[in-house]
Amino acid sequence: FGLENLEKDRRVLFFVEMDMGTERIAAPRSLDQRATIRGKFEQYDRYLTSGRFVKTYRAYGEFGFFVVLFVTTIPERIDNIRAAVLDLPKNLHAYYYLTTLGEAERDFLGPIWKSRDQKDTVLHALVSDA
Repeated sequence: FGLENLEKDRRVLFFVEMDMGTERIAAPRSLDQRATIRGKFEQYDRYLTSGRFVKTYRAYGEFGFFVVLFVTTIPERIDNIRAAVLDLPKNLHAYYYLTTLGEAERDFLGPIWKSRDQKDTVLHALVSDA
C-alpha cells in the first residue's frame, strides 16, 4: 500500500508481511535459505536495490524506495530476527520496520516500529509531524 502526504508532496510504498511464528528465521547452510525470514529479507534487498519496483508501481505514483513492514507474534521473535539479519547490508536496515501484532492493532501508524538494525533503539512511526 502507499501513503501520501499531499502537503509535502511525498509518498511512500509499503509491503506488509505477517509472520505467524511458524516460519524458520534462518536455516543451516545445507537447507534452502529462501524458505526463511532471512531469505525473504535478502529477496527484498535485491528487489529494493534493483529498482524494478519503480516500474511495477508507477501507476500509483513515483516511488524511490519502499519500506517492508514485518508484523510478528512476540517481541522475542523480533529480537531473534534482528540478530539473524545483522550482517545484511547496513544501508538497507532503515527500509525494514518490525513490530508485534498487538502493537500494530493498537497504533499502526505510530511509534511502534523497530528498524532491522539491532543497534537502533528508536521506535519509528510511519507518519510523523516532521
